[in-house]
Amino acid sequence: VAAAFHGLLTTTLSQAWFPAHAELWNAPTWFLSALTFATVCLPFALPAIARWRKKGLKTAMLVLTAVSVIAKVAYSYDTNG
Repeated sequence: VAAAFHGLLTTTLSQAWFPAHAELWNAPTWFLSALTFATVCLPFALPAIARWRKKGLKTAMLVLTAVSVIAKVAYSYDTNG
């Protein structure tokens, strides 16, 4: 069952959504999974972002940076148990 799940994640390029299973079979496909997601979302996100003013862009940059740092710190202290 686990092998079928991992195979499904790999073939659908959706393993980026499951970090614990990201690099079980083929590590480069994790990058392809994240890239595919970004490519699909970009056309929908860009028109909304283009309407933001300078203050909104600065706020978004700060929030995204903070979320990224918090996620990295939290992931680095994960002891799996």
